[in-house]
Amino acid sequence: MTRSVVQHLAACLLGACLLGAEPAQAALSGNEQVSLAGRGAFEELALGIQAQADAGAGTLKVADWHTLCYAYYRLKRYDRIGPCLDSLEGALKGRDKRTRLFGLENATPTVPLLRAETALELGQFGDAVQLAQRVLDWYRKDGEDERDLLVQALAVQAIALRNLNLRDQADGLLNDLRAVPANMLGDEAIAAKSLALARVCMALGYWADALEALALDKTLPLRKFMDNLATGAFLRNENNWVWIELPRAYMENKALMELGEIARAKSGFEAMLRVPQIAANGEIHWMVLADYGRILEAEKANAEAIAVYQQAMTIIEAQRANVHTEANKIGFIGDKQMVYARLIRLLYSEGRYADALETSERSKSRALVDILASKQRFGNPVGERSQGSSTITQALADMARSDTVQREQSASRVRGLATLTFHADFSPRMPAELRSLVSVKALKPEAIQGLLDSDESLLTYFAYGTQMVAMVVQKNSIVAKLIDATELERDIRSFRAAMIKRLDTTPMLQALYQRLVAPVAGQLTQPRLSIAAHGALHYLPFAALMDGDQYLVDRFTLRMLPSASVLQFLRPKQTVDLKRSLVMGNPDLHNPELDLPGAQAEAVEVAASLGAPGPLLREQASKEAFVKLAPKASVVHVASHGEFNSALPLGSRLLLAGTSDQDTHLTVADLYDLGLDAELVTLSACETGLGAVANGDDVVGLTRGLLYAGASSVVTSLWKVDDESTGELMSQMYQNLRRNQPTDEALRLAQLVTRKHFSHPYYWAAFYLTGMH
Repeated sequence: MTRSVVQHLAACLLGACLLGAEPAQAALSGNEQVSLAGRGAFEELALGIQAQADAGAGTLKVADWHTLCYAYYRLKRYDRIGPCLDSLEGALKGRDKRTRLFGLENATPTVPLLRAETALELGQFGDAVQLAQRVLDWYRKDGEDERDLLVQALAVQAIALRNLNLRDQADGLLNDLRAVPANMLGDEAIAAKSLALARVCMALGYWADALEALALDKTLPLRKFMDNLATGAFLRNENNWVWIELPRAYMENKALMELGEIARAKSGFEAMLRVPQIAANGEIHWMVLADYGRILEAEKANAEAIAVYQQAMTIIEAQRANVHTEANKIGFIGDKQMVYARLIRLLYSEGRYADALETSERSKSRALVDILASKQRFGNPVGERSQGSSTITQALADMARSDTVQREQSASRVRGLATLTFHADFSPRMPAELRSLVSVKALKPEAIQGLLDSDESLLTYFAYGTQMVAMVVQKNSIVAKLIDATELERDIRSFRAAMIKRLDTTPMLQALYQRLVAPVAGQLTQPRLSIAAHGALHYLPFAALMDGDQYLVDRFTLRMLPSASVLQFLRPKQTVDLKRSLVMGNPDLHNPELDLPGAQAEAVEVAASLGAPGPLLREQASKEAFVKLAPKASVVHVASHGEFNSALPLGSRLLLAGTSDQDTHLTVADLYDLGLDAELVTLSACETGLGAVANGDDVVGLTRGLLYAGASSVVTSLWKVDDESTGELMSQMYQNLRRNQPTDEALRLAQLVTRKHFSHPYYWAAFYLTGMH
């Protein structure tokens, strides 16, 4: 008979591994390990075993690595799980597959299963599908009676597919899961099946089915008694139920709440929150608080609900502090936005606009803020790599290069899914000071106000579901308005389709203005307007929104910000040395269909407008030249093809001259490895300003890469641009810079002039500025 892997892991931690498992030889004594695990003190447990590993990895046995990996998983130490599983996988290699470990005939598939569960928590759903498929493939070949592994792998795949909006496939896997044989009496696989069924039913919103699945395991009381008896937990007054059955308790109360049995759910959540060990089980703790907060909110107990949501938010961010990679941070925060959204809405209803602003800043997945902080503190001189930067860049580049291979290896069930595969861990190779900066605190409202100019307003948005909060921040005031966001994403998508086809977009632009700007127009009293967009708003040309008489660009000098908190890290503007410019255009891509005569003419005209050296054209406009010369330039202008990769945004790129794809594709990952000293970088290409927006709202694209590399301001585009109008706009912008106009005003005036000759917004509104004024 088999037991669920989760139970095996917990039992091992409590000293109850079945005969045949290798004895743990950690620095902690056996009694100490049992006591720590029973109290939920996984931090101390992990530290003890890790100390032995650090002293010499060869001293650890397979069971030690297994225990350590599971302890890190329980602690949500995502920076440690990957390397630990690598060590466990290495320790398992070469072992006879019939060697019993942790009560399993073969422990090898526990490695991809734990990786899959971790990927699921981090929002790497395509990755989770592939890793779970490895377990399923193993089961069908060698799994024999290890049905607990089968049901857990099916559950991971189903939940991941549901998050990828492949509901039909998820439903199919649910049926496969239901068909797995497991008897209620004498078959311990029923425990794993019960829990797996409940998880999938919850993910699909089948609440009654989830309760029914939880009730399948009639042997639960007996097993809990036997586990406590076998481990001596009764004698020590320790409650290992917290680790084996706490997820069940949450699922039961969650289902009751969704089915309208609020009183029972509330009582159940309150009982769970009274268990001291829940604090160490972060993934359960924040969810219990979030749902308990929903109940309090429905009861109009706003003050109590706010406090509960704030506690949940703190736990979420404490877990996120252990995710040391940009890609993981973006994915991890995504499924937790509901906590922030409900808290912001409550703070808004209470008139606590400053607190709502602070929560909004904390909500936006701040990977860009985090890496800008590390760059500022540890960046080497221009053109040289910093230790943190080069390590990060190598991992990002490896991920970008491996994308095609990973997709080719996908199971046929999910063929065609765009996936991000990322198992890199940076922390062991980073300086301790850099590790301490990877989770930078969002700016307090008063700090944001202090960074604004006296003639500037900040308009920042936070959207969730059908509601959006717009906040106007000025030196001495913060005002918020609630906006109806119903079908907003659909409306923006329709607008972009009409814009690209050059149809009449005036009614759409007016409607978007009325929805997004009109509610706060009375507060926009300053001539400069900075906008921190959210969600689908990142794809909107704010300059072209119109009130019926004027476009927004007629009234304001505009700039975009990834978030308000990024203001603290943007490099201050210096005097622009126009003669120290790098201009590149129409690179030779060895394909006549990709020639851009208009881009070449633009580059010549831009260089003349700047009074700069002649532009690099055709074969001279190479990636090698960019990497060599851009770090020394005050102004960088590239007129070329640009490609936005929505499936792998870190692979979005500019196409430059060279001898191979690697030599010609200047990707986001490449930019992270540069050190720029540029006051302005302009990418006069197609869709260079686009990025993929995750649920946590971080936008990954070329703009981010340039800001991280050190650019003070970046001008990029939102759609495929027209050669002739773009040439005029760029020429006008640089002439304005020569007249000592600030960069944002230089762009605005250029748009106004271009609009006189090309009236449709398609021709003049694609470009926008991000960064410093």
